[in-house]
Formats: sequence, C-alpha cells, structure tokens
Amino acid sequence: MWKRGVFILILFSGFFLSPLKAEENAAAVDYIHFYQKFLSPLKNSHCRMYPSCSAYSKMLFQDYPFPLAMALTADRLTRCGHDSKFYLSANFNGSRRLIDFPATRLVPEELCSSHSVAPSAAVLPPSDSSSVDIRFVHKLINQKNYEAALLEIERLFFFYPEKYKYEALLYVDKLKCYEGMGKFTQALKTYDSAPSSLKEDYSLLYTSAHILSLTSENALSLERFEKAADIFENNADLSREYAAPYGELALLYAEKGEFDRAGQAFDSKLSWDGNELAYSRSLSVLEDMQRRREKSEWLAAALSLIPGAGYLYTGSFSNALTSLLINSLLFYATWTSASSQNYGVAIICGALNLSFYIGNMVGAAQSAGRYNEMQWRGFTTKLRNINPYIN
Repeated sequence: MWKRGVFILILFSGFFLSPLKAEENAAAVDYIHFYQKFLSPLKNSHCRMYPSCSAYSKMLFQDYPFPLAMALTADRLTRCGHDSKFYLSANFNGSRRLIDFPATRLVPEELCSSHSVAPSAAVLPPSDSSSVDIRFVHKLINQKNYEAALLEIERLFFFYPEKYKYEALLYVDKLKCYEGMGKFTQALKTYDSAPSSLKEDYSLLYTSAHILSLTSENALSLERFEKAADIFENNADLSREYAAPYGELALLYAEKGEFDRAGQAFDSKLSWDGNELAYSRSLSVLEDMQRRREKSEWLAAALSLIPGAGYLYTGSFSNALTSLLINSLLFYATWTSASSQNYGVAIICGALNLSFYIGNMVGAAQSAGRYNEMQWRGFTTKLRNINPYIN
C-alpha cells in the first residue's frame, strides 16, 4: 500500500508543471518511468492487472490531457484487483492477471480472444489423393508443433510449387498454425495472399471467417460465414465432409442483436446435426438476451456525486467501498489541513481528492460499460459452449 501512495505522490508532483495537452505530458511520463525503474522493483509481488497500474498510467499520460489522465489513473488505482468478474484474465508466468487496457489502446491480439480453440487437422487416410507430405503436416499440427508445421508447408511451397501452389488444404493448415500460435494477423494475411481461385474454397473461407471472429472483426467474419453458408447449402458433398457454419452464423447474428436471424441459423443447424437439446438451450439463451437490462453510463456517473454510489449501481461492490473510503479520507485530510491553516498540505490533499472524485465518476460510467459487456459476454459464452466451433 505504501508504494501505491508513493506512486500517487510522484504523479501529483507534476500537477503544476504539466500542461493540458497529452503530447506535452513528458514530465509525468518521466516520473512514472522513475517509479517503474527504481521503486517498483523493491516489491516482490506483481500488479494483479495487466498492464500494471504504472504502465496503464503511462499510457494515459501519453494519450490524454493531464487532468483526465490523472482522474483515470485514480480510477485504476481504485479498481486495481477488485471485482474480477468484470474482466477477462490471462496467465503470466503462472500468475492470473486481469486484462484492462485504456480505451485508446488495442488489446494485443494474443490476449483478445476468449474463445480460441487448439487447432487440429484431419488425419488423412492412406488412400486419399493428398500426398504423404500433407499428412505429415497434419501430424505436426495435431501435436501442436505449429512452427514445424509452418516450416514444412513453406518447404512444400518452395520445392514443389506446381503441385502445392493451388492446394487449398495447405492454406487452411497455415491459418490453423497461426491461430494456434495466437498470430491472427498473420493468419488473415495468409488468406489474403492465397490465389484468388482458392478464396472461394469452403474450408479456407470457413477457417478465415472463424479467425476474423477471434479478432472481433465481426462484420467481415459474418460476411464470410454467410458466403460459406451459401457454398455449403449448394454443395451436397460438403455436408458429408465438413462442419456447417450455422452455429458461428447464429452467434454473430446474436451479437449484432439480430435475434430472428440467429434463430433461423439455429433452425438450419438443427436440420444439419439433429441436436434438439442444443437447439432448445440455444433458443432459451436468445430469449434471455432479448430480456436483458443494461446499466446506464450516465446514471452511473450521476450517482457518483456520492462517491462509490455509481460503482454500487453497476455491481462493483469492492470498487464502491474503496472509492468511498479513499474520497472520505482525502476530504477529511483536506478539511482538517485547511482548518489548521496548513494550506500547502490542504492544496495537495484537495487536488488528490479532486482527482479521485472525478475518477470515481468517470470510472463508474466505464464500470457500467464493463457490466454490459460482461452480461453480453456471458450470453455469448453460453451460446458458444452449446454450439462450439468445429475445427
């Protein structure tokens, strides 16, 4: 706790020196760097959130004017490690940390997917027209040896271009390797660089649409899944060899709020797989999604005129208590310092109090957004568990 206090004081020391423009916040960024280099290593534990509070704050001061960056830093310090249900998490060196980036920063693609599966490849029978070389690639993929599989694919492309340049299955394998490595951008570049004649191949289109959904490119993902569905419906042979795209289509329609079209996609899925239990459970989740009630960001901010009330409204009970305590203590320190004519300390405590008070309002509004995202994520996770992507 003492280190958090030192961190706050270091930030505050630049209050009167830092301008209102984000690009001129060099002093504040330097102070945070000093903290990270000399003070942060003194503790043995790690921040419970990723990026850490100091790294998060440095991003804020690089992107926002000083007063807003200070308020958002105060909000992050209030929230640090609390109410984990509102965040996605990831493991770093065996330690579970909550993912929380500023709104101005993109979450790294290897962290942004909450529903990626370990890619696998079909075990081709010996009589298959595909060569033994491709079966070896599939063996490496199924062993999760994605780098070796990629190397083998590039070897085939390099030494036997006439034979493999137009082999759609190898491009699908490349996409799966990059997915397994968490390199979604590279996977999508592979699809874009494939021969134009292969981009209408069902399996390649289907796999690229899935990877787009992992990167939250839902509009383009939906477009490709719809195109894949058209190919699937017009080719009877595909239904015996490949997975249908209806489950993914239904999920994307549901995420857009197009519940009627989601229901129609589930109807098509039922006709394909005959799984009535999954069908009834999926429709039940769709009904819950339509009945949901979202939290108002404006109301959360307005309630925060009483510190912590906005957090309480959004279900962030730990944040609400922390905000109330910090603001109350800082207000008390400001009041008593001013009453005893210790105006220097009163100004410092008052400025900190103002930062945490504004941060409590901005943070409560953001907390309402996180509540709505968590609620929505819970529904889509249920649908995805009922209708998993078929690799």
